[in-house]
Amino acid sequence: MYQASAMAIGVLLSFMLMANGALQIAFGPTVSLVIIHATGTVATVAFLLIKRASLKNLDTVPPYLYLAGALGVVLVFLNNKTVASIGLTMTIAFGVIGQLIVSSVIDHYGIFGLDKRPGNPKKLAGLALILSGVLIMAWPKG
Repeated sequence: MYQASAMAIGVLLSFMLMANGALQIAFGPTVSLVIIHATGTVATVAFLLIKRASLKNLDTVPPYLYLAGALGVVLVFLNNKTVASIGLTMTIAFGVIGQLIVSSVIDHYGIFGLDKRPGNPKKLAGLALILSGVLIMAWPKG
């Protein structure tokens, strides 16, 4: 079940990046960021209202975790610029290998209080294979 959900995330991210890139081309980087985050805020508020979610525990969360919102703005900005420059496929390919490398380090050391999931030769071989595939995709033509 979780594997299917993770696959759905990848599908949705592809559509989101495509739409964000198109907005960036149509409106420029700053206005597209405002549009994207404004519509995201409206959708989030609607979701909170539908779920009747409580925000009473906001003070129990470590303050540094709220930086995720600022990181989201930087992420969307960089994605928009990159999609417009190198295309959707290469943006996603480089993004995936970056996520895999950093998440492997986080898992290995149990950073952010997560359970440690040590690396092993099979994981390293898989990362190397994926990285080589991305580099082949990015290899200049001719």
